[in-house]
Amino acid sequence: MPNNGLPPNEYAILINKAVKYGNGFFQVYSNELMLTNLNLVLTLKGIMGGIKDKKIFGLNNIKIIDNTPQVSASGKNELGSLIISFLHGTEFFGFSEQNEAYKWRDMIINVVNANRYTASYQQQPQKQQQNQEEKVTVREYYYKEVPVTFNETVVTKCSACGASIFGKNGDIVKCNFCGSENILKGEGREMNKRDQTGFDPNIKFCSYCGNKLPKEAAFCFRCGKKVE
Repeated sequence: MPNNGLPPNEYAILINKAVKYGNGFFQVYSNELMLTNLNLVLTLKGIMGGIKDKKIFGLNNIKIIDNTPQVSASGKNELGSLIISFLHGTEFFGFSEQNEAYKWRDMIINVVNANRYTASYQQQPQKQQQNQEEKVTVREYYYKEVPVTFNETVVTKCSACGASIFGKNGDIVKCNFCGSENILKGEGREMNKRDQTGFDPNIKFCSYCGNKLPKEAAFCFRCGKKVE
């Protein structure tokens, strides 16, 4: 998905350009709502499409009750509603289709849970390495931005949107984010001590976007999907 003018550490996950904001009767489906890995970004537009205002709602400000993000969805007469309880109050968003509201609810909950897991994981003490020269940070270890080959499995980026994709060397793989088809061509690399037995037992890959994850991860840090 394009960067959409976001900071380097933020990326778009979902975008809908026909959203109603608020629960008033005279509100129209003319606004743009974007879910990123950090925020909900609402661009308020007039009927003619001109931008009136922009609001940013931090995902870390969503209320958590009984370990559950307070995000709900409902539907009536084929229309969908999304209700989110933030620390500052409750926000209402409307969609022209019920399924769209449920999709946004599920993805927001997934991303919030993934962010919470990431925060708790990064607070854990860094594992000690036997070889001092091989010490790496968690981000360097799990987010290495180069094509890598493990037992002929290529992990790289979609040529259209930059999302992580993976598969066998030479395969044509469809990106789960933008739908573009990519031919996987891995150059490989010299295996270091961590790789000499094939797959590292301490990592796994998201089956939706190919992101590299610690084996303890319950949700993908990139796309927010639940992983096995």
